[in-house]
Amino acid sequence: GGSVSAGHQRRGRRPGRRAAPGDLNVPLRLVRGDQAIGQAEGPAFEREEHRADEPAALAAALEAVSLAEADGAPELASLAACTLALCAAAIGDRARGEQAAALLRDVAAPERRMLGPIGLAYLALNEGRLDDADAIYRQVVSVLPIGRGFVRWETEWIETLTRAGRRDDAEALFHDLVAEIPPDLLTH
Repeated sequence: GGSVSAGHQRRGRRPGRRAAPGDLNVPLRLVRGDQAIGQAEGPAFEREEHRADEPAALAAALEAVSLAEADGAPELASLAACTLALCAAAIGDRARGEQAAALLRDVAAPERRMLGPIGLAYLALNEGRLDDADAIYRQVVSVLPIGRGFVRWETEWIETLTRAGRRDDAEALFHDLVAEIPPDLLTH
């Protein structure tokens, strides 16, 4: 069996400290039996190594959306909007996240269409709005089953549930995810 545990390895934290509901700095370890199979290290916009690249990625996504729309290429615009959704969530830009979700709202492919709400849920998680994140993830899973799509959004939902103190729900979701995705794909 697997489990979800909150541990921590960040500078300035005591080893073995348990996550408190709403704590946004505690990494999560995904465990199957005695083997760690993954780790979510907290919100991306808090990671120093990514901060310098995110504004450039956001600007590039906005430019790509604009160019694709100007060229009358909705397929390319939706691909760029997927990048916009995730970049906006990572840096905490709600307006751009909502823009991306609006651009993706009518896309036929559910894997792509759901990246708008996935981005908004990730943004809500990053902002500590755990109930909002959970509600959005529930909408996502009603369209995009666990293990489907090209972005692993389920790990952030597990993190949301864990931080909200809903460990049993987090573990059930973790088991569903591991049943659909080989564990070696969850480690990176």
